[in-house]
Amino acid sequence: MTMIKDVTVELGPREVVLYGKVIATVDNITVEVEEATEEELAALKAAPVILLVKPLPEKIYKEAKHEN
Repeated sequence: MTMIKDVTVELGPREVVLYGKVIATVDNITVEVEEATEEELAALKAAPVILLVKPLPEKIYKEAKHEN
């Protein structure tokens, strides 16, 4: 399994859906991938739906406690 680092991936046109309703369109989404396998990059390009998440402030991550 080969890891690919620091690559730019163009996902092409997408629709922005909020609460099940298309509210916008995007001509092209470009993402900077820090590290992924070839399989992960192929899956990203082929995925009909991707999830975008607004990052939380770093302070929240440090305070978060996870159950193992």
